[in-house]
Amino acid sequence: MIPSGVFRELAERWLSSFEVREEGLRLLSAATEMPADSWRKRLSEATYTTRKGTVGAHGWYAKDTLTEEEVDEFLTAAGLTHLWHTDLSEYQPPATAEDEDFHSTCVDCGTWIDWSQAGAGVTVEIGQVVNVRRQYRWFSLCPVCTSIRFPLPEKRDATGRVTTKMPVDVMHAAYLEYVRKGTLAIRLGERLWQRYGYKSAQVCSNTLLRNWRDAGWPLRDRVGEKRKVNHRVSDATLRKAYELHMRRDMSLNEIGRRLYEKLGYKNPHSCAVSISDGWRRLGLKARDRIEMTQTVSTKNGLSPRDHRERRRRRLEAGLTAKGKQRQPTCVETVKNGDRKGERCGRPAIYGKAVCASHDPAADDARRANLARMRRRSLKQNPDATVAVGVILPDLLAYHRRYRSWRVLAEITGIAESMLYRHAKRPPDQRMTIQTFTRLREGLDRLMPVELAAAA
Repeated sequence: MIPSGVFRELAERWLSSFEVREEGLRLLSAATEMPADSWRKRLSEATYTTRKGTVGAHGWYAKDTLTEEEVDEFLTAAGLTHLWHTDLSEYQPPATAEDEDFHSTCVDCGTWIDWSQAGAGVTVEIGQVVNVRRQYRWFSLCPVCTSIRFPLPEKRDATGRVTTKMPVDVMHAAYLEYVRKGTLAIRLGERLWQRYGYKSAQVCSNTLLRNWRDAGWPLRDRVGEKRKVNHRVSDATLRKAYELHMRRDMSLNEIGRRLYEKLGYKNPHSCAVSISDGWRRLGLKARDRIEMTQTVSTKNGLSPRDHRERRRRRLEAGLTAKGKQRQPTCVETVKNGDRKGERCGRPAIYGKAVCASHDPAADDARRANLARMRRRSLKQNPDATVAVGVILPDLLAYHRRYRSWRVLAEITGIAESMLYRHAKRPPDQRMTIQTFTRLREGLDRLMPVELAAAA
């Protein structure tokens, strides 16, 4: 963790090297593909208050400390990563080991794993605390440590009664002998099938292999047993495909569609089945089907069901919270109105830093449009207008007689909204001659109706 005061001194020193602070913010925006407003908010003391009255920090300067990731993001964008070895040497994050550093040795016991042998070990994703955060990385485990980390579950029926004939500890002891001494599963079955009531030694050995495989324990080649071996897919290809399956969320069907022609299969399904058999032979357990469906059933991985995760992924991808392409905003300021002096929030023109209202190339068109609007303004043409008070008494008198704007609108043929709007206007306001003539003609049509009512 880096104190915010130390970071503020470095950031302000770098921003002061520009003639205008905005140039530095634009440089950070271009390097990180984030809006300049985001960096303007980060490099400030901006805060916010929640509904409960809790004050939080929007800006990095308002925080007490910053994480190494936040500081490194700024240093990378500004080209100041050398400061990790000078001004920030005491806060430099410790080096972390990569996945390849643990690829050839077991993470628990340190045993060397020869991946050229079938069933030599497994690669698992393990969470570790790195820089005060929990990160998940890939590590290698030997068969013995795998059996300890992933024990065999006891299978029970609906009543809670154990359904397996052989105890879990006996199956684990048999697996250790299978790994360390190289004893075949059929030999273990010949020794145990009568003691635990199996039909034959073959059934007992098949039960052992099935339980070991379901638990994810690696299995080697079963020498002396007749079985179909697929030689089209090498072990190295199977392990690379398994890495795609686990790390990049690629399903078996997708792997089959991409490799079936290259490996010489008739269709993607047969290729996927062969790869699945190869993984089972090597002791590599495929991911759950429902888990894979939930993982990959998103649009480009940016639309998970959780709205917080969806927003985070889209913002990291440079999109808006609704998944649209983020458009930069205008860098100019508002010159008129209540927001005078504030930052313009309109979207910028493609390829420019300003919006259509602040584009210097459109100054002549804006002046012509403003002059045309002024010519049509009522204030600029008082001779073409009439005071509302000229017709307002007649309008209100007829409304009191008919007691409804709707009935008056049906008789005069003028919209109800227009009658209501002009009746609520002050008498000193003005209306155009066209509007006055239309209202006058509509009210004059009521005269015959009034005369007939009086007769």
